[in-house]
Order: sequence, then structure tokens, then C-alpha cells
Amino acid sequence: MNFSEISFILFYFCRKNDNILALIAINNLYNIHSYKIQQ
Repeated sequence: MNFSEISFILFYFCRKNDNILALIAINNLYNIHSYKIQQ
């Protein structure tokens, strides 16, 4: 699975459950992805 697929799944999970932890997970994943691009 690539980054966009993981993001979509987490976003769907967040919308379905309205779960703040899912939002945090999406944010953390995005930050990690951005960090890897900068390397």
C-alpha cells in the first residue's frame, strides 16, 4: 500500500467514527511522509 491509500483508509475511518485518534494518526503519518521526502 502506498501513502495515499493509507491516508484514504485513515480518513475514512476518521469520518466513520469521528475519532480524534484517527486524525492524530493521519497527521503523524503525513509528517513522517514529508520528513522522508525531505531526506
